Amino acid sequence: MSRAFNEKDQSFSARFLVHLEKTKQEFATLRPLTARPLVGYPIATEEIRCGLPNRMPTLELAYAEAETIALEAAALGRLTPEQAQVLRTFFADLEKNALSVYQAGRMVASHSYDRTEIAKFWKGECDWFAAQLQILDTFETILAEVGAELDLKPPRQTLQDILEACFAHHEIHA
Repeated sequence: MSRAFNEKDQSFSARFLVHLEKTKQEFATLRPLTARPLVGYPIATEEIRCGLPNRMPTLELAYAEAETIALEAAALGRLTPEQAQVLRTFFADLEKNALSVYQAGRMVASHSYDRTEIAKFWKGECDWFAAQLQILDTFETILAEVGAELDLKPPRQTLQDILEACFAHHEIHA
């Protein structure tokens, strides 16, 4: 392997790690629902649609709106069809973003040759995806109180599959 190629590869890896970390930090702002006050404002479905070509999407705005909808629905005891559609879009985007983060993590880990660093990386991924499952659990609990029939099985299964895969990566390299 030439030195120029190796430096170029490391530069890409470093940039990608920074990009991945920035995306994780954006997702890390997704705190549990009970830690945030109820805020009422109109929901626009266009704002929920995340992502631009060649750019990792962020869900912070979508999360705040989804959280608001869930808490308002819990307070009122009902969920309108428009609110249900916004929540479906949010959970579909959450699932897509989780897959994107996992794929990016696989790419980043493939550029490292240190087993300890790789194991540490995958441990962090396990923790992050476990937190995403907790957020989904919180939403599910709140929406169940309202009697909302949103199918959260696909995003739950995706997050569980990714968590298991991250755990397996960690175990292999630990």
